[in-house]
Amino acid sequence: MPRTSETGRSAGFTLLELMVVIAILVMIAALFPVALDRTLPGRRVSAGCEQLVSTIHEAEGASIVSGRPITLALQDHQLTARDAATGVRLGRALSFAVATHIQLIDQESRPLSRLMLYPDGSAQAGRIELEDGGHRGAVAISPLTGRVFIVPEH
Repeated sequence: MPRTSETGRSAGFTLLELMVVIAILVMIAALFPVALDRTLPGRRVSAGCEQLVSTIHEAEGASIVSGRPITLALQDHQLTARDAATGVRLGRALSFAVATHIQLIDQESRPLSRLMLYPDGSAQAGRIELEDGGHRGAVAISPLTGRVFIVPEH
């Protein structure tokens, strides 16, 4: 004799009930990548800005220690730091996703090929702007103090 509940129904779930629950879970799982794609570009931009600040600080430190200017240049979605006198690359290049648009600009928003960091702590004024999926961010370098900061979005 099959086991029944107090109401007289069989205990457990029917195959139809299990299939409905599985179908709902599959639909939720299918929506997850779409939601993730919408949040990733914004995260890539903010993480990229933070990495830029760190890389620029390292290059400033290298310039002060070596007593020579350092150049920062963008090429093929990578930011590289090089000794301005010898052209020797310092450390490893900072890479960005192909979907991330990067540009190096001066104070008047004109494109730059490179930024200079000097051993006295000063720097060539400029900004590195990032854009990915409609999300934007920028890192600015102050000319006199060499201060590096993330530009707040408006």
